[in-house]
Amino acid sequence: MIVGTFSKIPKKTSSHSYGYARTWSENLNVPIDHTNGKHKDVYLLPGANFGGTINLMGGFNEVIKVWIDNLLASETITVLDGSPVDYGAQLKKRKDVTDKDWCDAITEKLSEAKPLVGSD
Repeated sequence: MIVGTFSKIPKKTSSHSYGYARTWSENLNVPIDHTNGKHKDVYLLPGANFGGTINLMGGFNEVIKVWIDNLLASETITVLDGSPVDYGAQLKKRKDVTDKDWCDAITEKLSEAKPLVGSD
């Protein structure tokens, strides 16, 4: 299942972010989850505009925590279009993220993730 990171993959078919996810979905023959639910095997799509750092416009909140908890519950993670990013370290620096052990768990889980780029 293809999921987003800190935002959902849009359903709007005219969205460039949707088109980016749809291309991966068609190439891998894997469906898109527009809700960032819990899955055994996950293809993590950082996003069409991802530049390497987290951008939480409205701040960190419980919805984002649930999305990341769902990611942590997966057995395998494949990061699409690049190497795994240490989101745990980035979240650990935020004042609105208080559970630093949780951040370490994110770092550990993503250290096991495999990258997959479009040229593979």
